[in-house]
Amino acid sequence: TGVVVTGTSGAVITFLATTTGKTITTNNVTLGAMGIFFSGVGGGWTLGSAYTSTSSFTVTNGDFSTANYAISSSAITASTTSTRSVSLGSSAISVSAVTGVNITTATGLTFNAGTSTITLSNASPTLNGGGQTFYNVTFSSAAAGTTSIAGANTFNNLTQTSRSATGVRSVIFNTNQTINGTLILGAANTSIRRLLVYGTTAVAVGVGTPITLTVATITTLADVNFRDIVAAGASGTWSGTRLGNGGGNSNITFNAGVNKYW
Repeated sequence: TGVVVTGTSGAVITFLATTTGKTITTNNVTLGAMGIFFSGVGGGWTLGSAYTSTSSFTVTNGDFSTANYAISSSAITASTTSTRSVSLGSSAISVSAVTGVNITTATGLTFNAGTSTITLSNASPTLNGGGQTFYNVTFSSAAAGTTSIAGANTFNNLTQTSRSATGVRSVIFNTNQTINGTLILGAANTSIRRLLVYGTTAVAVGVGTPITLTVATITTLADVNFRDIVAAGASGTWSGTRLGNGGGNSNITFNAGVNKYW
């Protein structure tokens, strides 16, 4: 039996099972613009193959496991107050929407990131982490834009890709973050392709509230501007090449100003 769906924009598929043991196998079929919802109270679903869609992937009830299969979607959402769980195993997860990960409300959620890698590719991506523990998270866009991270989250590795053209790319931290592995703030920055890293209120109201980044290891820093950032953790006092001091920073060493003539 076959089902053909045309004009999928705005369409959804909702899984409403109220018992566990359900397997979702797409056989490498791309589900297009149809949103996927797992909504059955007490239901349990496991992927039986990789999952690809250009729309969102939402868990509102029950238990969902990737079974280590890859997911490509516009967004992963689990923001509600219902009892639910999400297990990511070792999956590679790619999301493209502005709000690529949305766990703004984490009440009732059991979240197990496993050893997964989540890649947010939007030019101005937001990760609403809800204070969860993630494994590896990468913001991969090298275009002009702003990366926003909300919630007091914990990461293994956290990576921001460098700007690919002349200009500045911004990274905003909503609140304190913990990186138990490595923090990468652009591996290929240059003096004309810089990162601006700051606490949320620094630009919003003009007087920033310092945000603490507790980091085990930080890669070599070059051409990064900081504002209202407190460096903490085993990474020690940060230093690097052509670091910019926008004020409100602690435990970051900046080069003394020098005279320039034109």
